[in-house]
Amino acid sequence: MPAHKHVALITNANKYYDRGIVKGVADYARKTGRWSVYFEDDPLTKMPNLRTWAGDGIIADLEDEAVVKAIAGVKVPVVGIAGGGGVAARAKVSYYVDSDDRQIGCLAADHLLERGFRHFAFAGLPSTPTNPWVHARQEAFVERVQEAGCDCSVFIGRYKTASRWEALQKEMVKWLKKLQPPIGLMACDDLRARHVLEACRRAKIHVPESIAVIGVDNDELVCDLAAPPLSSVVQNTHGIGAEAAALLDQLMRGRRPKSKWRIVPPLSVACRQSTDITTMEDTLVADAVRFIRENVSRRIAVDDVLDHVGVSRTGLDQRFKQQLGRTVHQEIDRVRLKLARELLRSTDLPLDRIAARAGYIHAQYMSTVFRRSLGRTPGQDRAMAMD
Repeated sequence: MPAHKHVALITNANKYYDRGIVKGVADYARKTGRWSVYFEDDPLTKMPNLRTWAGDGIIADLEDEAVVKAIAGVKVPVVGIAGGGGVAARAKVSYYVDSDDRQIGCLAADHLLERGFRHFAFAGLPSTPTNPWVHARQEAFVERVQEAGCDCSVFIGRYKTASRWEALQKEMVKWLKKLQPPIGLMACDDLRARHVLEACRRAKIHVPESIAVIGVDNDELVCDLAAPPLSSVVQNTHGIGAEAAALLDQLMRGRRPKSKWRIVPPLSVACRQSTDITTMEDTLVADAVRFIRENVSRRIAVDDVLDHVGVSRTGLDQRFKQQLGRTVHQEIDRVRLKLARELLRSTDLPLDRIAARAGYIHAQYMSTVFRRSLGRTPGQDRAMAMD
């Protein structure tokens, strides 16, 4: 039987993102049954003494500059997570697993665009050597909304932490008051979104009526404590952890995987009150879109939407095309496909149950829609999300 491998898991246990990754690593380690893991939640002891530690491999969060410096010279295999590719290079880490930050920005933009916003904003952080992910999310978000013909204001600010809380709030309030509502705003993560929500409260700006806010990470404690509860992009942290563990396992076996850089896409958006609004100039279209979103799992058709709003198909299609650039039928198909993909990525439900929940007649028809729209089957789409 192969000998046990001693692995150091160097993460920040106070970060929700890292805790999800730890769970993914733990599940992989349990399946192998051959790992002993060094893991400490105390920030002062999260890293073993690498000069004396007799280990076989390391998985490390590279957002900590001290960690980057400490692991730069180690002789055992290292897989980096978080921080970005540039940080991995400085840490002399060849193998790296991270979030798809561009896809995160696009997913947040699509979530707000679907709600009819035409003016947007992004709240980021001052740049540091270990947070290139902020710029990647900002760039993708801005590009996505500009492609839709919309404008976007960007806030960076001088302060990135709550240690300068009052100064941070003062400059953020000043920025928010200059924006022309209604605004769809993405914050680079949930903590920055919390800063935005507090600034809105101080400025007496209503959320989501004047500014709808979405964060990233779906830290449930932060999201549920926020006022109002915060919508957030759900990252596949478990998948990142499992992927990092599998990669390290191969390295410790003496193998050299061809793919050194692995990017894991986000799962979905957890919609809460902070974006629970449809803002469109045409209130009838807004009502129809809301009806579709809330009832798509009931196998609704165009006639159901027409009955709800009391308008002819020709008239409603014209108004949909003016507001959204697509017909009522196309919007139903889009929302149904989006729901099916979210269920594929966030659950292990069988295809027949996913088809039923998304409002398809049966799984075979859902597969036909996937092949026609995406060029792949539902099973292939699920596998891509897990790769």
